Amino acid sequence: KKIHRIDLNFKDSILNDSQKEAVKNSLKTNDFFLVHGPFGTGKTRTLIELIYQEYLKGSKILACADSNGAIDNIL
Repeated sequence: KKIHRIDLNFKDSILNDSQKEAVKNSLKTNDFFLVHGPFGTGKTRTLIELIYQEYLKGSKILACADSNGAIDNIL
């Protein structure tokens, strides 16, 4: 696999280094990337940043979840 260097201008200035790394790694993957962690660790905030970065690339985006509340948080 190719290793891509990704330089991003993050929209969310509050993301910590782990969240930024998750966004970068997910943008580099060809298949899927799992962001997993306990409540309150910033998974939704990380996902929102990822959606924003994919939007900037012109990607088609579908966000889905197992509850309406989760989608409400993303929106």
